[in-house]
Order: sequence, then structure tokens, then C-alpha cells
Amino acid sequence: MIASRPVPAMPALRALILLLATLPLWLGTSAAAFDPRDLADQDRRFLQGALVWSGDYAGILDGDWGARSAAALTRWQGREARGRTDPAALRPLLRTFAAEIDRNGWTVMRLEAFSVALPLDRLGPPLEDGLTLEYRSADGGLVFRVLFDDWPGTWEMHDWMMRNHAGPEEAYAADGRGRAISAITLRNGRRVYLRSFDLEGVVVSLQVVATPAERRRLDLIASSMQWGRAPDLRPRPGGPLERLLRPPPPAAPERAPPPPALAAAPPPPASAGPRGSGTGFYVNATDVVTAAHVVEGCRRIEQEDGSALSVLAADPVSDLAVLAAERRSAHWLPVPAAGGPRLGEPVLALGYPFRGLRITDNQGLAVTTGNVSALPRVPGPGEPVMITAPVQPGNSGGPLLGRNGAVLGVVVAKLGAEYTLSEAGVLPENMNFATPVSTLRDLLEEAGVALPRVTKTPLDLSDGIPDPVAEAVVLLLCF
Repeated sequence: MIASRPVPAMPALRALILLLATLPLWLGTSAAAFDPRDLADQDRRFLQGALVWSGDYAGILDGDWGARSAAALTRWQGREARGRTDPAALRPLLRTFAAEIDRNGWTVMRLEAFSVALPLDRLGPPLEDGLTLEYRSADGGLVFRVLFDDWPGTWEMHDWMMRNHAGPEEAYAADGRGRAISAITLRNGRRVYLRSFDLEGVVVSLQVVATPAERRRLDLIASSMQWGRAPDLRPRPGGPLERLLRPPPPAAPERAPPPPALAAAPPPPASAGPRGSGTGFYVNATDVVTAAHVVEGCRRIEQEDGSALSVLAADPVSDLAVLAAERRSAHWLPVPAAGGPRLGEPVLALGYPFRGLRITDNQGLAVTTGNVSALPRVPGPGEPVMITAPVQPGNSGGPLLGRNGAVLGVVVAKLGAEYTLSEAGVLPENMNFATPVSTLRDLLEEAGVALPRVTKTPLDLSDGIPDPVAEAVVLLLCF
């Protein structure tokens, strides 16, 4: 809730407000009997691969067991293991993946400084044609290519993909630091993934093309692409995951114990509702931005549909955080690569204010308009811009958009009414604050979040908010 309190004068702007409702730092609790962080690197990669194969993990098979990997495992456990977190509950997940690895001969191929896993028994022998190396399944449903070119020729391939995207999934494009990634769906339903990188002056591109029936294999190949020498996609010999894959010995017959004395069952624990709420918005298919104070001090973060989120990075100075979402989004808001809010520029603040009040229970996304009323004299980390767009409790973490639909900042605060009344004898009017997009870009880069390239024509929000923009902004609940 936004409230006010007496605080020192400028420049401690953030002390002038009482922050909006908070959200949790970590998702749920996992059983102490099994912690993937205790596994060897090869076992963690195998477990990540199993979660890609089950459709729960969208990330790199790097063995780095972070928030996204943990959220994927929690999601699988809740769906397939009835919430069980003991090691034995993983056996169906591991066996299904191990059967795929053995049946199709998945092998890690090493291309100079790069590694990729391929189902070689399914793809058959490679075909070489000039600067192209191609693997193709017998039915043509799965194709993997290694292409060599310069950057102009490589960009033509990525641009061709953007021109030929036909949905229903949103096209994905990201680039920077000598690399580029594109993913589209063609009109015939085939999915195409293209990853390019600079290798000592030569641009190497890895392309995967798959029919819908081969989509999981495309996802696994794409997830396996990484720098360095990766181990094979198998559990470590003699390790705990390999032991889980072995069938358990048959249990010895036991005499049934005498029935225990009857006792009243303990009452089930009362389910606690959310203790607060805030707003967030997708910046790509899997990552959500919000305010840092929105993710402080809670045990679990959820979207309104119950899907979980976990914190990838948070910065209390700039009051920003980025979360990994278990629910992929077909829509996200464009974060411009340069520029920021200009003094007097019209803006829109989107969010979910006052959720939890009976009068607002049936209200959807709220939009208010205003302008950038003041910029900091000396820009720096944590220095917000002032806006006149009204915000309320629950708006915190929501996007501040320009009229073209691009993100200009993140709503974080409003001036405290009690403080200004006690200090100046008047109530503040439309003095609210947002962290600028330039600071957001720095946090996303530090967190390793890849931003899609902006490939669409800029929007005109003067006639209203299109559905894709509204669907990219989400309600966040704190438990």
C-alpha cells in the first residue's frame, strides 16, 4: 500500500514514499532430501535436459542451477509427482529422458569452441555442400545445419526469418556482443531456430528446422548450444541420478503390523491468501520486470493464474527486479536499445491498483495518463523521473509507456501525502515516480536477460491499449 511518513528532504526521494505491496524473494520450499545444487555438473545438465524434454525448462543446459531451473523442477513436481520432492519421485522424469537419449543416439558434438547435442541416430550421416554442413532425419521432419558466412549474409538470414514468420507464436529475435538469435514459425507449421556467433572473424550459424512433432527435439538441440566443451547428455556414472535410473530391488514380504489406535485426524492447515500485490510486465517470453520492493520478504510469487515466478536479479538502489516466469508469454513490451523519457513527454502508467478490495475484484488492467513532469538534475543510479500519471497501491512495478508503446520506465513510488501535509501544509497532486528505462537496460544486461529485437511497427496508443500490450502486463501476488 502507498502511504506517507515524515522523512528527510531531497535527494532521498525514495524515502518520501511508502512502497507498494511486496512479493516474495524465493519460490516455495523444496524438500531437504534432494537439492540439485549438491549434484555434479554433469548430473545437473542431465536434469536440466530432462526438464527441457518434459516442456518445463526453457534455458541453456549449462549445469548452473539457478532460479529458472528450480522453478522448472518445482513445476514438474507439482504436476507429475503430486508435489513430492524426494529423489525417488524423479524416476519417471529421468527414465523418459534417458529412453529418448538411448533410442536416438543423442551425442554432444564439439565445433571448435562450441558444443551442441544432436540425435545422430535419428538424423543420419551429415551432408556437406560448400560452406554448409547438414544433418536430416529420414522423414525430413528434423533438420540441423551448420552455416558459415560473414555478418551481412548472416543478417540476411535473420531478416528473412522475421519476414516469413506466420505465428501463432510470437517471433523471437535478440542480438548483441557478436551473436544473434532468431526463432519463428513458418506458415506450414515448421519451427525454425537460428543462432549465429562470431568465431575469430567467421560467422558460424547453427540452424534447426522442425515439424510440430519434432518440436521437443528442436528445443533440446537449441538448449544444448553453448560455449566450451559440454559433457555427454547422460548421468554421471555411479552418481545419484544413475542410481535412480536403476530399477529398485523387489521389496521383501512383510507381515502387516497391528492396526494403530484410532485418533482424530489433525485439521488441514488454513490456506493463507496473498498478503500483497503488485504489477509486472514481460520483456521477452519468459522474463518479467517489476519493482524491487515488490519482491521483498515473501515466500512465494505467483501470477493471477497461479503460475509461479522466481527472482533472477534485484537492485534496491534503482528499485528494479527481474523475475523468471514459469508461464511463457506470447506477448511482451519492447524495451528500446537507446533513449529514455523526455521532459513533458506524454506517458501511460499500466497496472493493477487496489487489488483485494471488493469493489475492484472484477476490474482488469488499469491505465492512467499524464506526462513526464520532471527529470533529475544529476542523473544517476536510483534517481527516478517524476510523472503526473496517477498511481495507487498495486501499480508498483508496472510499465511506464510512451505513446508508441515502448517502455520508458517502471513505476515505483508516489510522494507521501502525510509528509507533504506536515512539512508544507498542502497535499501533493500528481507527483509520482518511475525508474527510467536506461537504468532498466543496465539491470537486464547485468542479469544476462536477452531482449528481443524490435521488429514491429511502433504502436499508436492514443486510440487505446491493444490486447497484446495489455496481455504483457500481469498481476503479481505475494504469499
